[in-house]
Amino acid sequence: LTVGLADEAVRWAETVGKMDVEIENLTGDVFLSAAAISYYGPFTGEYRHHVVEDWVARAVELQIPCSDSFDLKAVMGNPVEMRDWNLQGLPSDSVSLNNGVLVTRGKRWPLMIDPQAQANKWIKNRYGKELKLTKLNNSKMLVNLENCIMMGLPLLIEDCEEHLDPALEPILQKAVFESEGRLQIHLGHKD
Repeated sequence: LTVGLADEAVRWAETVGKMDVEIENLTGDVFLSAAAISYYGPFTGEYRHHVVEDWVARAVELQIPCSDSFDLKAVMGNPVEMRDWNLQGLPSDSVSLNNGVLVTRGKRWPLMIDPQAQANKWIKNRYGKELKLTKLNNSKMLVNLENCIMMGLPLLIEDCEEHLDPALEPILQKAVFESEGRLQIHLGHKD
């Protein structure tokens, strides 16, 4: 029993040491996470890696403590949640998991360019039957959007083109305002 507890003491000491390093690097890692969530979106995995190397080098140059090898999913991701994403159809490669973090942690609405339909499949599996689907060219798209907003349901707009319907602008910009004590948003000709 004492030998077993001695082994645990060694493991606990290692864990405390690791946590001390993580706490010391927290400021820089959160700063890099915010930058990644803001700027990663349109770039390939290889380019993201080069950008992060530059960011880390600049942080070190400015004496901002951060991890030597930053990875967004390691800082902002939850391993259990990421495993669920894999079970829901999101590939387990680093770029896909980082994209999952961008979708779930970002404040902006995600635009997913998805030629292999992997993100589409993941979103459909993630939200299940409560997810409503529409296409940008659907004549009832704004009605579907209005219903989803009022009911608090997720909506996936598929097959978006280069130009979006101008009626979506207040939604995309989250132009919420308060009127008579209620939060509202302007959609089409309605509030």
